[in-house]
Amino acid sequence: VPGGSRRIFRYAWALLIIDGSWALLAPVSTLLLGAFQNAKAVGVFTAPVRFITFLHYPGYSIAAGIAPRMARTQTKEPDVASLTAGLRWIILIQTVLVAPTIVWARPITDILLGPGYEKSAEVLAGLAPYTFLSGFAPLLSLSVNYLGEARRRIPLAVGTLLIVLVVDVTLIPTIGLHGATIANDAAYIFYVGGHLWICKSLLDLALRPVARDLARAALAALAMCGAMAAFGTRDLGVVEILAGGVAGLVAYLGVLLVT
Repeated sequence: VPGGSRRIFRYAWALLIIDGSWALLAPVSTLLLGAFQNAKAVGVFTAPVRFITFLHYPGYSIAAGIAPRMARTQTKEPDVASLTAGLRWIILIQTVLVAPTIVWARPITDILLGPGYEKSAEVLAGLAPYTFLSGFAPLLSLSVNYLGEARRRIPLAVGTLLIVLVVDVTLIPTIGLHGATIANDAAYIFYVGGHLWICKSLLDLALRPVARDLARAALAALAMCGAMAAFGTRDLGVVEILAGGVAGLVAYLGVLLVT
């Protein structure tokens, strides 16, 4: 194809800028916490973030199966129905995963991290928006890539990096760990919201069913939090964790069925 190599390199350049911004984004908060606070603050913040990484995997798995279907060919248009279904499934999965990180943040950090990381519970609970939205990020961003519009992601990638940098520099000196938490939450709201807007502008993406499912799942997650909190929020034993987990899931499914 005439000019094909040139188009490939232009597209690769856009992806290089995006990936470069993303590589810089990961260590910004930890570096600034170390600069404005101390090494202990870095450890307290980084530990729950590493755990949250595992909660991203369902979103990555769904993205791997759906995002390639957004590629246009001579005989096929993007599979918008699959993208909508993927968003709805991620809503259900992420709300179930996020609820325990809010209600049981302290028991989770006690079990996973041990003594000395008590403040990590505040970070884990405070990063709930980041945890929830991180499930959507791979599906939406990769879908834009397969749609051939990676260059439209550049302002989002750079803007996300700038948000984290500015909010960190502004808030970490005054409120410490909470400043880094707010920075990451705000950045992901911008990043995921921006990619959703791009997908909506490029595709006939029906957001009403997605919004409806989000409202239902949010109510179900609140019920799940209440059921789990009834068994306590600190110093839970194995019996309380198992019973509370089962009760939480039953409450979640019950509200979904009712709504």
